Amino acid sequence: MQPQEIAAAPQPTYMLPAVESLSPPPSNLIIGKARSQWSTIRHMVALVIICFFLMSSLTIIPMGIVGGNGSLALAGTICSLPILLLFFHFRKPKLLHVMVVEPFEGGKNAHPLPGGRTLTTPLSTRFRHHLVRDSTLLDIPTTGKLWSVFTIVIITSITLFILMILQPDNIMILLIALAVGIPFWMVGFAIPVFAWWSYSTRSLGLPTKRHEAESVLSAGFLSTFPAVIINSILFPLLLLAASIDPFSEVGEIMLITISAPIGEELCKAAAVLCCYRFIDSPRRGFQVGFTVGLGFAMLENIMYVSASFSEGFAGFAITSFLRGIGSIPGHAVWTGLSGLGIGWLLYKKPTLGGILPKSVESPSADFVIFDAKTGQMAHNPTGSGNSAQHMGIQAWNVQQYINSQQKKKPWPLPTSPLTGIILAMLGHSFWNGSSLLVYFIVEKAAGEVAGIIAMILWTFTMIATLLWIGKNILSSLHSVPSS
Repeated sequence: MQPQEIAAAPQPTYMLPAVESLSPPPSNLIIGKARSQWSTIRHMVALVIICFFLMSSLTIIPMGIVGGNGSLALAGTICSLPILLLFFHFRKPKLLHVMVVEPFEGGKNAHPLPGGRTLTTPLSTRFRHHLVRDSTLLDIPTTGKLWSVFTIVIITSITLFILMILQPDNIMILLIALAVGIPFWMVGFAIPVFAWWSYSTRSLGLPTKRHEAESVLSAGFLSTFPAVIINSILFPLLLLAASIDPFSEVGEIMLITISAPIGEELCKAAAVLCCYRFIDSPRRGFQVGFTVGLGFAMLENIMYVSASFSEGFAGFAITSFLRGIGSIPGHAVWTGLSGLGIGWLLYKKPTLGGILPKSVESPSADFVIFDAKTGQMAHNPTGSGNSAQHMGIQAWNVQQYINSQQKKKPWPLPTSPLTGIILAMLGHSFWNGSSLLVYFIVEKAAGEVAGIIAMILWTFTMIATLLWIGKNILSSLHSVPSS
């Protein structure tokens, strides 16, 4: 007799409950993570180097088209594509996954979380989670720290230059020079830009989200491309059409006094207008213009500082120093005036008569920043009145700065884009052309050496005047609407 088979008991089936779907975040949720003050600098230095190679490869395309060389244009296109993808990778938005649990009658005591985890609560709660744009505030080292780094590099460069002259066969000095070459190059073209950025941000007293500030600086990087096309291709073609040799003395003078001021300032003003969604006031317009000018100067600086190494560390030190205290703030102040005029226009007509999309104002909210490792919160590091430090985040007392400026009579500043852009062009043209004019006048009267000395002295005079003008403009902005 066969033993009766016993039916196997059904095995229980376990199913993980589904995680709640992502939902739109509350409109007043502004959140970010505390980061190193140097993280923005590292990120933007890498991005500007990418933009430099992108600009170099993109410029080959119109050169090939104008020269009738299809192979050159195709090579430029092929080389540009991977660099363009790398640029978009660096500019992709940084998102934060925020999970919120709050008491809720009729809720649950257990909530499935992403990653197969479960959250249990003693009370009935409701679970929601959102993807939020990282709204960390811009926070970079103080101006003093940045200028200190720059000064150390300049002094070290001069010291190396002297040692290499005194001991040209010293292998150790040569190895040190080779080791510090690339780091010094990065400091030379970048740190002065961030020093002026830190100074302007703290002086204007406008808390700025990091991703917005980086977008504006990137717009300054990209504005160099059309400016290069104008200066290198379009304007020389225009001179040739007028029977003027672009490489003659007259052609070079016209290039630096007409093409560069008009073309570059128009390109930078267009970049400011492209950042319209960040401009809610005239003062913010100046800040955006100032930052775009810094971005333009930073990429331009790569070319000048790189070329300066052909004259050794002394050439590098002199070029970096003169551009750091002169050309960089010059670009920033000139474009700041254009931005101020554009800011007034957008302040009065936010959509420009329906041309621009209507922006939705975000309700006021506290900025809350969490430390990525500890989860602790640094409250109100906005610089809006509290002077404190939390987890490396520096806040500056804006009201104290504004009060210190009340005793000074503000300068009249441009209130229209046309006025601002014209002032920017005139300032840029005078800066470029006056030094050359001084050289020609003194050179004909007293010789080449005297002409060079006169040009150097005039350059320092212009730098001192520019810094004085820039300081008074920043002081006068306290009377300009900020929101």
